[in-house]
Amino acid sequence: MEGQQQTRKKGKKSVEMLDRLSELPDPIIHHILALMPTEYAVRTCVLSKKWRQHWTHVHSLNFKYYPFGSFWPSFRGGAKKFERFVRQVLRCRQPCKLRRLKFHGSRNLSLRNRFFNYAKLHRVEELDTDFCDFPPRFLESQTLRTLTAVYTLPSSLGFAALTTLQLQSIMLASGDIFSSCLKLEHLLLINCSWVVEVFNISTPQLISLTISGLRVDYKLEGNRRNKKLLVITAPSLKVLYFRGTYPPLLSLNKCKVLDKVSIQMYPPDCCLCNRYNWKQECNSVIQRMAEGLSHVKSLTISVDVRKVRANVCTFCLEACETAPSIL
Repeated sequence: MEGQQQTRKKGKKSVEMLDRLSELPDPIIHHILALMPTEYAVRTCVLSKKWRQHWTHVHSLNFKYYPFGSFWPSFRGGAKKFERFVRQVLRCRQPCKLRRLKFHGSRNLSLRNRFFNYAKLHRVEELDTDFCDFPPRFLESQTLRTLTAVYTLPSSLGFAALTTLQLQSIMLASGDIFSSCLKLEHLLLINCSWVVEVFNISTPQLISLTISGLRVDYKLEGNRRNKKLLVITAPSLKVLYFRGTYPPLLSLNKCKVLDKVSIQMYPPDCCLCNRYNWKQECNSVIQRMAEGLSHVKSLTISVDVRKVRANVCTFCLEACETAPSIL
């Protein structure tokens, strides 16, 4: 009996000590590490001899300066350690294909050239970056399919294989910047703004368009705001989602195959001083939208006026006390 109990204890102990993660196939381990920030994936090299080289086979890299800035209070010291870390990873990583690449925080031009040249050499497919001043050689990439740009408009959007583009927190000052994206199928504009009178989205292969948090720079002309025109020329467009401040005039005459359209809008800041005119103008805009989208299978248009009082000035609130109540 005692021998059987000791055997059971040893068996139980061996099961508890079993490293199930290390027993996984290498491709699965590499995929798990690729989902982690790269600095954490690299740290797994201290676990054991078997783990020493696992991180060098990851198919995705995620570099963000901000963790380094929190580790080292000195901005200069943190930046140098971050740049040294990026160079070391690029030097030690195995020469396998890159699926995804994320790079945020550094403005070192030398590191930028090294980084993007490495991305092109290893046939990167997805890129997420806030440093969009691409070197000329990277613009020749034939494999980049997905690009996410934050804060800065890319120097070029004419990547031959680009099918998905997301621009976030960017001011769009040009009236037509997507015409060179001949294979673009999915376009997302998140928290962007534009000031031009007419903004064009013209792409022949575009299937879905998402515009969320759009900020439009309106100017008062008498008792009305000046008109802004958004022209969408996308004969293949099927899905349109719009959410933002009081919308510009939409021109969708060349979007004949639209299946689903959802438009959610709310008034611009400080529009309460002219609430009555805004209501009339909003009604006319909704009517024109509905008439121009009569062929759409699924159409939703909504106005959220609850956001108005959150950002309104004191002058507007006082003026509204005597205005007709429409909210």
